[in-house]
Amino acid sequence: MVINNRYIAVLVAILVGLVVGWIGGPVYVLIPWAVIGLVIGFVSSSKKAALINGAVYGFVLSYVFMVHGYTGKDPLSSKLLPFVAFGIFGAVCGLLLVFAGRLAHRNH
Repeated sequence: MVINNRYIAVLVAILVGLVVGWIGGPVYVLIPWAVIGLVIGFVSSSKKAALINGAVYGFVLSYVFMVHGYTGKDPLSSKLLPFVAFGIFGAVCGLLLVFAGRLAHRNH
């Protein structure tokens, strides 16, 4: 299955990132997060689409995970910028995962 419409693909990446980030969990949840990233790369219609979808997925997942799990005493608004930085790190991780997924698709 390949998602050919780029807008739908990005929307799916956002929704999956929201759900997975909201669920959160302990450190072993990184395995399903990584598998989902690989799948996104595998089902993306092109390398460019895979990279966009992966970056979006990784950013949304990381950002939502941080916002949802925040239990500090400072207002959440004071933490949004650091959470964006963590989201950018997540986007880079998403890029790496979907790249690996694309390689698997190409070799399939």
